[in-house]
Amino acid sequence: MRGRAAPERPRVVLRMARFPPALGRNPYTALLSRGLAEHGIELVAEPPLTCRWLVSNRRAVDVLHFHWRPNTYYAARKRSHTGSRSKAARTLRSWARLAAFSCRLRLARLLGLGVAWTIHEVYPPDVIVAGRRSAGRIDRVGSGILARHCDLLMAHDAETAEQARAEFVPAGAEVEVVPHGSYVGVYPAGRPRSEVRSTLGLRPDTFTFLCFGALRPDKEIDLLLEAFLATGDPDTALVIAGNVDDERCRPAVVEAAAADPRIKLLLEIVPHERVRELFDAADAFVNARGRAWTPGSLILALSLGVPAVAGALQSNLELLGQGRAGWLFRPGDVGSLREAFDEAAADHGLARAKGRAALEQAMGLPSWSEIGRQTADLMHRRCDRRR
Repeated sequence: MRGRAAPERPRVVLRMARFPPALGRNPYTALLSRGLAEHGIELVAEPPLTCRWLVSNRRAVDVLHFHWRPNTYYAARKRSHTGSRSKAARTLRSWARLAAFSCRLRLARLLGLGVAWTIHEVYPPDVIVAGRRSAGRIDRVGSGILARHCDLLMAHDAETAEQARAEFVPAGAEVEVVPHGSYVGVYPAGRPRSEVRSTLGLRPDTFTFLCFGALRPDKEIDLLLEAFLATGDPDTALVIAGNVDDERCRPAVVEAAAADPRIKLLLEIVPHERVRELFDAADAFVNARGRAWTPGSLILALSLGVPAVAGALQSNLELLGQGRAGWLFRPGDVGSLREAFDEAAADHGLARAKGRAALEQAMGLPSWSEIGRQTADLMHRRCDRRR
């Protein structure tokens, strides 16, 4: 007679510290943390990355999980207008900070802590200009150091994972692909479409494109403006909404809006409760970026039922259902983006149909609970602390 199967051992809870702290305006980290908590990963801290903290909390934390812009831990940036720092001095300071960053990662490993990195960006956004790298070796070396100390590397799409492997992931190391979840149901309804459009100075029948999110050079704002200005269609509009993260972007958008009344600016942080109403007031979302990247803003548009104009990158092709939920253009090509603008604005009925398809695409993404399960399984396999 066979004996009873041994009961399954309960999964040990892993305690996680997150670096850097959550982006206050982005619901991504809260949604992911909730999904992880359902599957045995508890967020216990968003601390400073110091040797003292690591030693003091070596028994209180099991996993260090890195997200956006790890270069903030080592790259020295220009001071404000009230101070100055030469390029040579910044470079020297960056290498010194990178050495300290490497020592802290090494200490974390010696203390038995697991290290994970979700690679949202192959290149930090502050070193991208017109879609190309503008920084030196420090970012590649820094990313490589972090990758070599990681037990687990993750990305949200295969294209970003492949670029990371090519740029800085050690030979033989794997980058796991865990999908990005949708934002369906996350943002509350706002004011009626007609009221928002009236506030923005838009006529009821004007086909309106929305560029939403923090303004930085990596989003190729110059390409966006050049392509839109080339359309010349008086019955279209472009709303650019979001905080100016990099002042290099401000002169171009201000000058374009002054020259063309079809361009409407909302250069400020958009409150959480006003996000959905902006998308509801638009007919299409546009992202001019031409490099592989975690497509969070594109997923936001789909989640709110807005079709998108986006570069023909593999991740975008998949999210847009090969164009069923939007319009695609050749990355970096002004003429191709202008043609996508013209095609979108030519048929309001088709745009509405693509909007319905956009929401279907978003609804088909994995739930945050499922994403939490996948991430938790990987963390338990790769980062489970030796007890």
